[in-house]
Amino acid sequence: VKIKIERGRDLPIMDRNTVSAESSTDAFVEVRLDNQLQRTSTFRKSLNPIWNEEFSFAVSDDSVLQDAPIELKCMDQDLYLSELIGIVYIDLNPLIMRTTTNIFNGKSS
Repeated sequence: VKIKIERGRDLPIMDRNTVSAESSTDAFVEVRLDNQLQRTSTFRKSLNPIWNEEFSFAVSDDSVLQDAPIELKCMDQDLYLSELIGIVYIDLNPLIMRTTTNIFNGKSS
């Protein structure tokens, strides 16, 4: 399974600098499928980060895709810990069903 993380838009301000009045976020995305975890690089001081990073996950059996959604967790990196910005779960079952239907129709996708 290949996943491309392109960008984030209008992320909330997570880091407030009271000295310079500059507010930003140091964002990265964790991508999890089943027990595999990968992450983007940290895009510093931006509310509109652009990563354009691609990840590949090894899947030995379609049952893994049926049982576990892809988890995308956008995080703000701080010095000692990271804070959650947002999380999305993507169900892969519709993709499996589309491929199965196309195979039964004599088409592959």
